[in-house]
Amino acid sequence: MPRTALGPTAPTLGISDDGDRLVLKGVLDIRTLQEAKTSLARAQKQHKARALDLSKLSGLDTPGAWFLCGLSDKGVALTGVHPEHQALLDLICGLELTPLPKPKSVPRWRHFVIGLGKGWGEAWHDTLEVITFIGRASSAVGHALIHPLRLRVPSLSRQIAETGINALPIIGLMAVMISIVIGYQGVAQLRPYGGEDFTINLVAVSMLREMGVLITAIMVAGRSGSAFAAEIGVMKARDEIDALHVMGMDPMELLVVPRVIGLVITLPLLTFFSDVMGLVGGAMISQVSLGVSLLQYVDRVHHALYASDLAVGLLKAPIFGFLIAVIGCMHGLRVRGSAESVGRETTRAVNRFGSEKVHDRISLDIVRGEILGIAGGSGSGKSVLLKTLTGLHRPHSGEVRVAGRPIDAIGPAERASLIGVLFQQGALFSSLSVAQNVMLPMREHTDLPPEEQERLAAMKLELAGLPAATGLKSPAELSGGMVKRAAFARALALDPRILFLDEPTSDLDPLTAGGIDALIAQLNRSLGITVVVVTHDLTTLLTVCSRLAILVDKKITVGTVDKLMRSSQPWIHEFLHGPRARGARTARAHNHGNG
Repeated sequence: MPRTALGPTAPTLGISDDGDRLVLKGVLDIRTLQEAKTSLARAQKQHKARALDLSKLSGLDTPGAWFLCGLSDKGVALTGVHPEHQALLDLICGLELTPLPKPKSVPRWRHFVIGLGKGWGEAWHDTLEVITFIGRASSAVGHALIHPLRLRVPSLSRQIAETGINALPIIGLMAVMISIVIGYQGVAQLRPYGGEDFTINLVAVSMLREMGVLITAIMVAGRSGSAFAAEIGVMKARDEIDALHVMGMDPMELLVVPRVIGLVITLPLLTFFSDVMGLVGGAMISQVSLGVSLLQYVDRVHHALYASDLAVGLLKAPIFGFLIAVIGCMHGLRVRGSAESVGRETTRAVNRFGSEKVHDRISLDIVRGEILGIAGGSGSGKSVLLKTLTGLHRPHSGEVRVAGRPIDAIGPAERASLIGVLFQQGALFSSLSVAQNVMLPMREHTDLPPEEQERLAAMKLELAGLPAATGLKSPAELSGGMVKRAAFARALALDPRILFLDEPTSDLDPLTAGGIDALIAQLNRSLGITVVVVTHDLTTLLTVCSRLAILVDKKITVGTVDKLMRSSQPWIHEFLHGPRARGARTARAHNHGNG
């Protein structure tokens, strides 16, 4: 597919011959890397120059620095290097730059055999899990029925309403449509043999014995079964299930039993409703295709049906209901908690949710090359402000501007080259390996060949403090600190000018958090990236950030750390001088002393 441009204008790069040396002009970055390689190779064939003059180089990013480090290793002398470029070269050339390891090649027949074995193993394991969970659910339901006082009636009634009453319209519509289809096809197939009168028998018997309960079960499985899995899965991901255990409550009793009993009650009732609506549909098609009146239709149905036809369908319903509820709940419980003035300006922004105003006419300027920390109490709108700054959330009034341009006017590709975001939970795609996560922005927005992307991904991982071998792992195999670093590497994939970090040290041990803080400072110092950190970690705020923006009472107060520490605003004063801030202030004094 064609690639989208990273910016409004492509950077320029020129190479000129100056005697015994080559002169590199313009910008050497990820967009001009291939052009630089081709031009230098052509120039070196004509002139065996062993020096490359960088004095006219106006821009350099990490892929460009990586390329220059490779030339230096081959004996090409780099001259006229600007101080800001030298810091970047020192950082990149100091990396080991280990290539991404290649997955072991396995013959296709072995892949087939391995996949077959894994499939059987997983099927056997899932079967055992289903049987075990059915046993546990049966035991819990039986215990609730023996001790009805432990049955949670409000929860049960809510499940009956949601799975039963709310499902009546779609169940009725599907039953009518299916019976009409059966009747229409029956007339078409039986008329050549003179047996079209038996279409009424066909519709009535098939709906009551098989189709009514089958349609109902399918609709309930897709509607309520998936809802059970989603509801309980979200609770599991948020550690709410563990909280129930800690509080001495049985999740089976609280979550599974009401859903199982509720569905066992509602599915037979829904099946009966489906049967009735199916017969209504049969009456409609009989009148249209056969000319049978309603009274004649009722008389024919009376003679065609037996009580056993209704009983067979209704007896299947509670079994289907039990299995749908149990399997939905089981999958939910299996869940494991695992998208240029570098000055960015938010002008008089107002964020509102319903009638609740989160931010009220706040203004914020971000200075190029700084590390700005955004802090505030719980519910002050830190995450909302971050989403507003990155263009993920549109303010109720006001706007966010980058280099005088509204952020909404900047295209996705250009925005990707301007802004990198580290999300609180990493937001690594579980279906991709770590290396594939890092290469994803390159694949979407550059024309670099795959092997170049792999080498750059390895470099980004090492820049983030991870060995290149980590690239083969899936996000699920990483620890919390490694997920943060891998997400750092992906955020740096296109060398953004502004890096937004959402709680980069949350849920990490002090040593790992300290490593992340050091990485933030190093990237800012060596790459010149502007960093915006949203965090409640006082150590990060006081030791890494050059300025703070604190949200209090829907307003924002911005200043240097020293200035805000002298603030008389009660919340800010308590935040920066409270007991929890003492250790952070000590660390800050230590860092300044070493500086």
